[in-house]
Amino acid sequence: MKSMRHLLAITAAAGILSGCRGIHGVDMYSQSVDPYVPVNDEDVRLGECTIMLGDEVNVCGQGAWYKDCDIVISKGGVYTISGTYDSGCINVSTSDIVKLIFSDADISNPEGFAVKSSAERLIIESNGDTSITGSGGSYENAVYSDGVLMIVGVGDMCINGGVFSRGGIRFGGNVSTMCEIVRTEDGDIISGVLSVN
Repeated sequence: MKSMRHLLAITAAAGILSGCRGIHGVDMYSQSVDPYVPVNDEDVRLGECTIMLGDEVNVCGQGAWYKDCDIVISKGGVYTISGTYDSGCINVSTSDIVKLIFSDADISNPEGFAVKSSAERLIIESNGDTSITGSGGSYENAVYSDGVLMIVGVGDMCINGGVFSRGGIRFGGNVSTMCEIVRTEDGDIISGVLSVN
């Protein structure tokens, strides 16, 4: 019985250290964390932060938070996102370079951008089937980026609603994207599909 209590104590401590948070941005354990003070100054490395979407939003790791229906990325690095979410935006609110790896993810926001970024460079990678749908800005775009936007990956990515990037858009290999194209001379939307392989 004593060893069982000891095992439960170790399990609870491991959970607190992992920093997993539930849908309201409140830790599932009693740990108190200020979401705007990162644990350290280093970028988030691959595998250090995962965001699982669904009826609940669960964030494991530092650098990402749930606030007012948005998933907020507050520091540079790599974030793995999976599941389905249709209630808000993935908001990259750092100027550092950020990479979002969508692993069989379906992100949609009927009232604005599905992905919005102020990063110097935002890299969107598809690992599996990814769908990003949004209606932000004058042309109802799905993705908005202040800096350079790079779309890469080995899976299929479907972007419904268009892409706007002030820093330009670059495509990697093995990605198929679908979006509406805005004709810049008069702002009319051209219906159809853009496929980049």
